[in-house]
Amino acid sequence: MEMNKKSKHLRGIFVKYLSIFCIGTLLLLLILGVSYGMLLSNGEILSSNYNEKRIQEIQDTMIEQKKITPDLINGEYSYALFTTNGEIISGNLKESTAKKAYKLLEENEVVEDFFYYYVKVSIEDKVCIFRYSISSEFKSPLLRKFLPTPGILTVILFVVFFILEVIILALLFSKQIVHKMRCLHEVTEKIKNQDLDFVVDESGIYEIDNVLQSMIKMRNALKKSLEEQWQLEEMRNEQMSSLAHDIKSPVTVIRGNTELLFETELTNEQKEYLNFIIQSSSQIQEYIKTLIEISRDEMKSNLKTEKINAEEFIEEIHDSISALTGIKKLQLEFNKGKLPKDFYGNSSLLKRAIINVVSNAVEHSKENEKVIFNCNSDQKNIIITIIDYGIGFSEEDLAKGMQKFYMGDSSRSNKSHYGMGLYIAHTIAIKHNGNLILRNSKITNGAEVEIQIPL
Repeated sequence: MEMNKKSKHLRGIFVKYLSIFCIGTLLLLLILGVSYGMLLSNGEILSSNYNEKRIQEIQDTMIEQKKITPDLINGEYSYALFTTNGEIISGNLKESTAKKAYKLLEENEVVEDFFYYYVKVSIEDKVCIFRYSISSEFKSPLLRKFLPTPGILTVILFVVFFILEVIILALLFSKQIVHKMRCLHEVTEKIKNQDLDFVVDESGIYEIDNVLQSMIKMRNALKKSLEEQWQLEEMRNEQMSSLAHDIKSPVTVIRGNTELLFETELTNEQKEYLNFIIQSSSQIQEYIKTLIEISRDEMKSNLKTEKINAEEFIEEIHDSISALTGIKKLQLEFNKGKLPKDFYGNSSLLKRAIINVVSNAVEHSKENEKVIFNCNSDQKNIIITIIDYGIGFSEEDLAKGMQKFYMGDSSRSNKSHYGMGLYIAHTIAIKHNGNLILRNSKITNGAEVEIQIPL
């Protein structure tokens, strides 16, 4: 993947959204300002000195008519009517507020107290105190009742639309970045799954494409390394197969000639030596057989499945493991639970996997002990469990027991053990999309191996 010269930088995208944000904010201020100005010019919003002028008009009317009456105020403003002694006659101001206002205006005609102004009008034996604020107001009494002043309402609207603008732009920006970075996630998933033959599309962002280029280089290096490893493994298998076949012929000759020697006159000591040679050559032949099977890599080839009758399959397994346990005079506890009528798999490979596990159980059991074979099924799998009364698995056995050529401490004393039984069984189970699980039995404290084969 080559870098596109037209790729955008992250800073460019950020500046773009920042510019949109600034322009949007200015437009918002402009719209609110123009709207406020239009309503002000149309008279829907009263100017900030409207209250002051209106109260001055009411004062002039009271002075002209030489009387103070509530009908002149018309309920338009907050007020309180007093006697000259300071006693409240009427009004819509709270009593505490009215008394405070009266005290403030004892020596002044107009007093400012925080957000309000107080004005006093004295005619004959009555005193009227008005309260008003210097701020714009809605012309409609209904709007004045339920809404804040136009100035405060404008600020509230600005804050609300400003927050909405920030949220929308943040979501759009993050959505674009997440969409552009999706290709990184796809590439990492493919490399993780060792799917190294894939095409990468450019994201259009310079920094992300730089990371993609690095990942492509890593992909190519990994692919080359794996190909070399596969070639080396294939060569090693070929060499192992050739060597095994080359060794097989002289070993056969040795065994054949040794057997011929038995037909001649021999001393007891010579016969003993010949027995050792035959036993050793048998062990070498078994080892060669295992090497050939590994080099052929049979279990990594395409699995040929067939419809298997579950009852017949388990009966065949029962006969085979009965023969194995009988050699060492072991008791066999064979438990068969509910099984499906049929399932699909490779019967010869599955038998091999089960026999390998049972052989391990027999090897690690003492004479007259017991081997338990349980076979059952659930909605997804046939589950076969083999349990022995041996010493069980060590921590290292549980971690490495299914590795090729692994031999635990308890197995190394057995010269016929090559560390392949559990490896082969596990490979066959995996080839069937199943699993093989190692653990120590809570019942016998010996080894417990569970084979799961999907139905």
